[in-house]
Amino acid sequence: MDRPLLYLVFFFAGVGIGVQGAVALVVTTVCLAFSAVFLRFANARSAVTDSLSEHAYAIYFVHYVFVVWLQYALLGAAMPAIAKGVLVFAGTLLLSWGVAAGAGRLALLAQKSQALLQAHN
Repeated sequence: MDRPLLYLVFFFAGVGIGVQGAVALVVTTVCLAFSAVFLRFANARSAVTDSLSEHAYAIYFVHYVFVVWLQYALLGAAMPAIAKGVLVFAGTLLLSWGVAAGAGRLALLAQKSQALLQAHN
């Protein structure tokens, strides 16, 4: 079997749920399987994943600006689409993560200075 997911789609399509339903079912099954594998085997903590988890909402909040900007910057580049996609993904992740971490540090600094000001008064 060189294409097991395609065979699953054809199997489920033959059951009577249609090709779109079969694709949705297979994609859902694969996503749940990946989740199960990660829950089972990826239980080690690291500073990188902890930082990514801590700044996830801020990354989500600011990433769109970097996605659009990097795609526009690479618009005229004579590169394969997959290379552009990888560059945009990596650049967006690094830039938005950096902005999120920097904003978090600024907020932490502001809290500490506020606490110092209140302690002196």
